[in-house]
This record gives sequence, C-alpha cells and structure tokens, in this order.
Amino acid sequence: MLFRSRKLVTLEALSYDKIVTLISGEKMIAYYVSSQTHPVQLRVIGPTKLRISTRLNYDSTMKGEQKYSVSVWEAEKKLKLKPLSTTKSVGVHYKEMSNYIPGKVNAFFIDIPNGEHIYKFNVGETNSKSVSMKFSIPQKDLKNEE
Repeated sequence: MLFRSRKLVTLEALSYDKIVTLISGEKMIAYYVSSQTHPVQLRVIGPTKLRISTRLNYDSTMKGEQKYSVSVWEAEKKLKLKPLSTTKSVGVHYKEMSNYIPGKVNAFFIDIPNGEHIYKFNVGETNSKSVSMKFSIPQKDLKNEE
C-alpha cells in the first residue's frame, strides 16, 4: 500500500474524554480517549486520506478477544461504522491509566473530500468503557491548511 511508505503526521483532536500516553519500549505515543459519553472530535482539511489507529481499553473484567466498533459522523450523518476486534497487547501500557491494558492496534482509513470537515468518532458495540485513538495524514497534505 502506497500510503504506508509516505511520512505521516499526527493530527490533534478538538475534543475528547482524555489524553493518554502509550508506553512502548522507549517510545511514548499520545492517544485520544473516546468514551461512551465523550466522543473524539477531529478537524481535517481535505483532500487527504485519514488513518485512524484504535486500541480498545481492557479493564480487569475483560478476557480474550473483544469486539468493538467505531462510528464516524459528520454533523448528523453517519459516514462509516467500522467493526473491529482485538486482544490484549503485550509489552505496552498507559502512563495515566495503569488499571487498563491497551488492546492491539487496529487501523482503518477514510478518504477525506476537499474542504474543512469536523468528524466525531464514537465507540460502540463493546463491553469496554473506552477506546484510545490516534489520527494521522500524509505529511504532504498539511499544505491543505494553508
């Protein structure tokens, strides 16, 4: 896939439940948490291809493979419902949420049309209370901001 070979830049969310830091070896990666009551909101200027990386947050009651979904909304219109499943990650943890174990990362893409867009990302269809998300676009598309 050509998208993976390009330099990606991370986008900052407009609103979210909280920010958490995933610790993976020497790397620290910021994720935005979408809870049942607080979706993540993101502003994107197209055209571009948005990569949404998600990690289900396992609490102490959750075992094995877990299903979840992420719905993507613009205004009152649902653009996408992405069903996903994951298992617990090994060797990574959250700095701020030590009582949760991050799931293995899942990623999906959305083609963003020309112009400014505000999207909401809701977690659904899960026993978990939240999902952590990270958003990125190809570096070359930062020129859309100008």
